[in-house]
Amino acid sequence: MYKYSIALHSLNEETYGIDNLELYDGVFGKKLCDFNGAETEDLRNLLIAQRQRIVLYTVNMPLTDKQAYVAFFRRAHLLNIENVKLSLSAVQNRENFDALREIIDLARGMGIRMLFEMEPDYPFFDFAAYKEVRSAATGLIFSPMSFLTQDLMPFLRVLYNCKVKDDIVFLRIDDGLMHTGEPTPIEEGNAEVKECVSNLLARSFAGYFSITDYNGDIPDLLSRFAKMLSKL
Repeated sequence: MYKYSIALHSLNEETYGIDNLELYDGVFGKKLCDFNGAETEDLRNLLIAQRQRIVLYTVNMPLTDKQAYVAFFRRAHLLNIENVKLSLSAVQNRENFDALREIIDLARGMGIRMLFEMEPDYPFFDFAAYKEVRSAATGLIFSPMSFLTQDLMPFLRVLYNCKVKDDIVFLRIDDGLMHTGEPTPIEEGNAEVKECVSNLLARSFAGYFSITDYNGDIPDLLSRFAKMLSKL
């Protein structure tokens, strides 16, 4: 069964009833790998008190800094962080894939899945590149808007033909215009959100529908998306 998650810039933000959080490293004032034991415990207790879970945490650290990754994964494990997204700027190119595999193995040892999101700024990381590091401990984040800005129809040109669509853990719920990527309300743009959602649900999608403030109106987004789901 699918779930919802919400991307936040602070734990003090409104979550609109969604308890599964997406956060980025540094949101707490410093990198998680630099937290001491007391700070980690305080954050864990805060999440418990607020009945919230971090289901996606984005990091951007050099692949060569293994000590930082070891410290990070230990704290992520204590916080029960389910998935970690590694910024592609930390990977840079395919020549670093051996180091990347070591990081994936470190995450797997802590029961954490490493996720990757394809972005226009990093064309080297496509589905073929993902297959080179793919394992039982990896997954994908699919953002329709990322492909729109590359003049690709997200469903017809990308998702429909994708051979690893079962690896998708997060589907970004966003919409916009072809070429410019200008945000629009759901189903008023070219991102083929309905088709993407329908295709994944037909494959028993059990991941997260990721909610962001891409158009600045989360209540409207949630309302429109719920209506769309009810018609599928």
